[in-house]
Amino acid sequence: MQDNKVQLNILSSFILKIIAIVTMTVDHLGEVLFMFSVVGFNEYLIFKCIGRVAMPLFCFMIVEGVINTKSFGKYCLRLGIIGTAVLIAQIFMEHVLHNGIIQGGIFMDLLLGALMVKALMDKRIWVKLLSIIPLGIGIMCFIFEGYEAYGGTIYAFPYYLRTQYGFLAILLILCFYLSYVLAGPLLKMFGLDIELYRGTNIERLTVNSISVAFIIIIYTLYFLLGLWIDSGIFPHFATSWLVSQTNWAMVSGAFVLLYSGKRGYNGKWFKYGQYLYYPLHLLLLYGIVMLIVGG
Repeated sequence: MQDNKVQLNILSSFILKIIAIVTMTVDHLGEVLFMFSVVGFNEYLIFKCIGRVAMPLFCFMIVEGVINTKSFGKYCLRLGIIGTAVLIAQIFMEHVLHNGIIQGGIFMDLLLGALMVKALMDKRIWVKLLSIIPLGIGIMCFIFEGYEAYGGTIYAFPYYLRTQYGFLAILLILCFYLSYVLAGPLLKMFGLDIELYRGTNIERLTVNSISVAFIIIIYTLYFLLGLWIDSGIFPHFATSWLVSQTNWAMVSGAFVLLYSGKRGYNGKWFKYGQYLYYPLHLLLLYGIVMLIVGG
């Protein structure tokens, strides 16, 4: 019988975060270059398809973070502070520079997802029921975007106060948490003693495999939703790159499958720097491209 150390998988939490950060940066670089017409639409698609790998990995690490954090309050505080900083930057770009990136804030998705997981982990039924609220907010944001696709405007709830991915990121976070819940019954179904395998490589691989299955299922359904949207229900989403990006997001499953369950490197500079990187890299990319185009 093997011990609790993971032996087969090779990617630590640190490595997954680096992969997510790098692919996210590629995504945002393409966004800024396209905004200033430095690259054409086809080149923009390449950046975006690579960037689709990032979001599922961030969602996966949110679940890992909530489950393993020693202080959920501090964990949420870090998400909230950076999310607020990004919000201020978006408002400044929209109302002062008049050249904002029209999308919600990803930290809203992640914070709502974290709160949902924490509620589900609580033993009290009424607290578990509160987990419906974050997903409901995500669905509401998606509906609002659809409403605006028909030319409507919702002044009381502008885009920078919404989730970036509608309900998608929050749904992924929910399913990644359910992977832990379902791992035990799945092992039991194959006649394995749950307690005997708890914390072992077998359990880790089981959680990873269920998570990958959820990624494939959710993004396949999202693919079909894209086809339905393409039929004219929500004309605003009727773009060919929606389907392409959706397919590329499934690549994240390969990295999730190789996740070891280990933290890996966790220096204090990286612990806090990973949050600061988001607003700083956006400002840096935006500033550099503005200087290049302006020059």
